Amino acid sequence: MNDSTPWPTKAAFLADHLDERLAARFWKKVLKTDDCWLWLGARDRRGYGYFSVGPAATRRTFCAHRIAVALNGRIPGDDQMVCHHCDNPQCVRPDHLFLGTHSDNMQDMHAKGRGRKASDMCARGHSLTDETNVYRYDYGSYIQRACITCHRERYHAARQARGEGDAA
Repeated sequence: MNDSTPWPTKAAFLADHLDERLAARFWKKVLKTDDCWLWLGARDRRGYGYFSVGPAATRRTFCAHRIAVALNGRIPGDDQMVCHHCDNPQCVRPDHLFLGTHSDNMQDMHAKGRGRKASDMCARGHSLTDETNVYRYDYGSYIQRACITCHRERYHAARQARGEGDAA
């Protein structure tokens, strides 16, 4: 590909490279159990599998569950996510996967009680009900809360690490 040739979309690239050889290489890395089909190949730190597609010069890496649905005849669009009904990031079983938007995935996550819930305390246990301890960042579509106590602790620890002392 030269500089004047546009890079194909994820969906187009995947559609161009799906063949029996890729399928055989992919399914060799899957352990089919009675429930989930587990990806045995490379995984990221969250447990999601990934798989490289295409020749070395133009190779692209995709999430393994994205390849699984494509091999099952449903090539996800670039604006679509492949979500898990089973909530197992290692699973590549096509009937455990569904196509959706980021919003669909977040709604599914919250419906199953997996998301981080709005809490009265930050992750380190400081109160978020006391408005004097909360920063609010308004991003238009949502408001993010942040703990001022944690912010101050990180700020002072960073100053101390730089040797600037901990002026209070």
